[in-house]
Amino acid sequence: MSHGEPDFLFEAVANSLEAGANRIVIDYKRYQEFVDITVTDDGEGFSCDVFSKGVSTKGKNRGNGLFLLKEKALSCSIKRENSFTTLFYRMRLAESSPLSEVLPFIFSYADYEVAIEFVFCSEVLNERISSDALKVEFGTLSSVRALSALKKRFSMFDL
Repeated sequence: MSHGEPDFLFEAVANSLEAGANRIVIDYKRYQEFVDITVTDDGEGFSCDVFSKGVSTKGKNRGNGLFLLKEKALSCSIKRENSFTTLFYRMRLAESSPLSEVLPFIFSYADYEVAIEFVFCSEVLNERISSDALKVEFGTLSSVRALSALKKRFSMFDL
């Protein structure tokens, strides 16, 4: 978000929310040179080539986020199976936004009855964070106090 380009993780979660998802699981695997990100949701899915420029089921002048993702990613795919949609993409680590900037805003959507789970794996750290646990701790995830605390907590993923 600080680099002036769309944040593709945020874009993926926004697409899930717009598709009516009630549950979103983000699987983030960090390697030395790249990251593998998988976003799985229980939303209504897709009915067209979502990676084509300007193609959207959500209205006019939409449909550029996943097109840009496909252009920028080292690899990218989407599939629908058993009422779940799974978006996978691989990015160069240097081109991904710091998670401490993106995750607080993603988790703030959990205040709207959406369950979000974030799974982080790297050579030195494995963490699983659920919106339900964070809501117990903070009460709300969209307040300025909660966003600030989440940014500090999620900074461990930026190392």
